[in-house]
Amino acid sequence: MPQSKTEGKFPLKYACDMKAGFDEMDRLISKGELSRSAIFTVVYDTEWASSTYYDHRRAFKTLSAQEPEKFKRLVDAGRTADGLWSPWFKAYRKKKVV
Repeated sequence: MPQSKTEGKFPLKYACDMKAGFDEMDRLISKGELSRSAIFTVVYDTEWASSTYYDHRRAFKTLSAQEPEKFKRLVDAGRTADGLWSPWFKAYRKKKVV
C-alpha cells in the first residue's frame, strides 16, 4: 500500500500540497485497485471526508480552469504566505454563495 504523500490533515495548508495530494489521488484512482475513500486515507493520513474532499476538489478544479495564471502562481508560491490555500477556498465559497 502506498505511503502518505502529504503533511498534515485535509484540507492542507498550502496549494502546492493540495495539488500534490490531488495528483496522487488521481494516480492511484487510475490504477483501480482501491476505493476513493481508501486512497484518501492513504494519501492524507486521515479518515475519508466525502463532502470536504469534493468541496475542495471542486474549488481547486474551478480555480485551475477559470484562472490558470493565478492558479499557477498560487501553486508555484510553495509553502509561503502567497501559497496558502484557505484564502482562495474562502473566496471561492463566497463567489459560490454556499
